[in-house]
Amino acid sequence: MSSILARQPDVFELALYHCRKDEWHQGLAYLRKTAELTPEKERPSLYFSYLGQALARCERRFDDALDLCDRALELEFFHPEHYLNLANVHALRHDRKRAIRVLERGLEREPPHGGLRSFREKLGVPQDPVLS
Repeated sequence: MSSILARQPDVFELALYHCRKDEWHQGLAYLRKTAELTPEKERPSLYFSYLGQALARCERRFDDALDLCDRALELEFFHPEHYLNLANVHALRHDRKRAIRVLERGLEREPPHGGLRSFREKLGVPQDPVLS
């Protein structure tokens, strides 16, 4: 972890806390504060992923949101939350088909991830059958 972020972990942790509680406006405010305190190259991939979803939800800045979520996946393609955030942005844009494709890609990497499965079901895709 960077030295600057290590001195201000509470700001980024507060951003994640609020975003994960569906308090996107508060989360966005803390994400912006994180940007003030941390050089861009030292920001974690979750920063870009959650900033993307926050911008989509709060300001309807979908192009910026997609770019940020894609950047997070470039940094850490194996992190399931990045797929969940990107899928949410596509869903907010009313692009259900792309949202489902992103969820499927995430589930290929992390099959038991509850958030990915739950959102896929919310979009109308049934759960995979249990094989015995």
